Amino acid sequence: MDSMDQIDLARMIENIKIQGTIESIDYRKANSATFNGGYIELTNHSFIFNLDHYYFGIGFGLHNDELLSSDLEKAQDFISSQNNMAYLRFELTPFTNKSILTTLERMGYTIEQFASVWVRDLKHWQSNNEEHDQEVTISIVDAQLEDDWARTVSLGFSEDQFITGNSIEAAKGFLNAESTTGFLLKEGGECAAAGMLAVSGELGELFLTSTIPSFRGRKYQNLLINERLQYAKSQGCKYVTTTTKPNNTSARNMMRNGFKLMYNKVILKSPLLT
Repeated sequence: MDSMDQIDLARMIENIKIQGTIESIDYRKANSATFNGGYIELTNHSFIFNLDHYYFGIGFGLHNDELLSSDLEKAQDFISSQNNMAYLRFELTPFTNKSILTTLERMGYTIEQFASVWVRDLKHWQSNNEEHDQEVTISIVDAQLEDDWARTVSLGFSEDQFITGNSIEAAKGFLNAESTTGFLLKEGGECAAAGMLAVSGELGELFLTSTIPSFRGRKYQNLLINERLQYAKSQGCKYVTTTTKPNNTSARNMMRNGFKLMYNKVILKSPLLT
């Protein structure tokens, strides 16, 4: 891809993240009396989100735009209106207008972490049809499997195998977004791993992918990647993207499945805001 193609694809990647997050928040606000999350739209297709008191911004600087002082004031007011003391994080791509990074650093924002954004071109992709044990099944999640799927996702991400009703609710919020499809892998009828695919036009996104610790090391993530790529291609996707931490197991799984590193995002964290 040439430079212009990369920028266009980066915009598509940011937009699919924005779309899915908006849909999940709207679902949770409509179905939970205790959920206090929300979002605001700023200028030039950028948004600030609040997911369970985690505030973050997506979509900044991809249209050669600057971060306006009015945008920062609006974001500050958004946090203050919810009576929270919180940090605000901005997720910035390498294509972001450099003045935004300069502005945030001047305001005391510091680099918290990086995230690797991967892309798989599906034009010549074919399912590897990797054989697996006959006791292993992968199902598209329907209403009957929703609770099993949400619990599996939550257990896979939990460090201590303790899950809360809030983590289950958060997973269901994304599952019930209009653009998403959940996948559940079982071994011998027991839930083992899960993942999700979002589709927007010609782009698909893999996310919320996890394996319950007792089932790790059995290449179940590779099976779920293959299953979702196959489904994405059937839905007309030309590209599939996913985001991982740099150089972790998920990143290595992406490389094994033909994903190419498109760019690394930098995540800047504010001083404590009140």
